[in-house]
Amino acid sequence: MSHPTNIGHPDRRRVRCVGLGHEGDGLDEPPMPGELGLRTCNEFSRLGWQRWLVHVQLIINERQLLSADSHCFELLLEPMRHFLFHGGAAGTRSSSFIPSSE
Repeated sequence: MSHPTNIGHPDRRRVRCVGLGHEGDGLDEPPMPGELGLRTCNEFSRLGWQRWLVHVQLIINERQLLSADSHCFELLLEPMRHFLFHGGAAGTRSSSFIPSSE
């Protein structure tokens, strides 16, 4: 028996996702330490977080960052806050971004 995709997993905590504007399955735990991690966990759905992970990979590639570098996280904090809590991807690309012609 298939379940509708908008119902979610019955054992998961539900949150009102501020990024996507809908209710969805919440994250199992904060994705990072501190207040930002707790806020993200309480206000973002699993789907919204997955969208951020796809978007952050674009930023890392565009800016040629090394994700293993501790400085990388600091550079991504502002784009992360903007994406998660202030309207998505707008404004998260650098001014030198040139889309691929592929």
